[in-house]
Amino acid sequence: MTYWLSPSSLSVLTDCPQCFWYEKKQGVKIEKPRGIFPGLPGGYDRVTKDYFDGFRETGTMPPEKPFQELASQGYRFFPDARKLAEWRNAKTGGIAYFDKKGNKFFGALDDLLVNTETKKVVVFDVKTKGDEPPMDAMKYNLDQMSAYAFLLQQNGFEVEDSAILAFYWPIRIEPDIQRIEHGIRLDRAPVNPQSALDRFNSALSILDKNEPPEASENCGWCGWLERRMAVKK
Repeated sequence: MTYWLSPSSLSVLTDCPQCFWYEKKQGVKIEKPRGIFPGLPGGYDRVTKDYFDGFRETGTMPPEKPFQELASQGYRFFPDARKLAEWRNAKTGGIAYFDKKGNKFFGALDDLLVNTETKKVVVFDVKTKGDEPPMDAMKYNLDQMSAYAFLLQQNGFEVEDSAILAFYWPIRIEPDIQRIEHGIRLDRAPVNPQSALDRFNSALSILDKNEPPEASENCGWCGWLERRMAVKK
């Protein structure tokens, strides 16, 4: 049996190995309770992609100061819009790696920069926040960005050893010109492609077992299920 795993499915493994095993090994969909997903981040994601795609076509960078600083260092958006469109679409496979047994590691890459001097690519992503995020906010995204760096390496690209994350957050509404002023900050942190491969292989080793691993102590879903089963008894 072979498996298809993504950075998001590996995050389930991090949260609770038992939930991960049941979902991937037994096909049990773990529908964890959550509130209504807000539409604003999705809209922001769509708008920023369209915004960056315009500069991709012209080979330039946005006028905001953080992007102009990147431009002065030789960075531009990855120019192959067609290839990027393939990688953005997880439903059609995204960007992928297959091991020797046929297991697939894949993800939907949001965007990519390229250093025009070294020709190396840089994983680039955008996150929206309600307020300016703390300076260490990027640490929560490094597993995902390391996975993308690994997938790019496996698809023949030289990848810089750090990734860039753009944070956007609202500041105020300017009624005279009918727009929302937002803050922007570009954070940069090291990525570790090897750690992504290690996590992928570790996940497969768990799935090779016929019995599920122990649940995480703080897994709310497993705790709810255990209490529910106890009531039924």
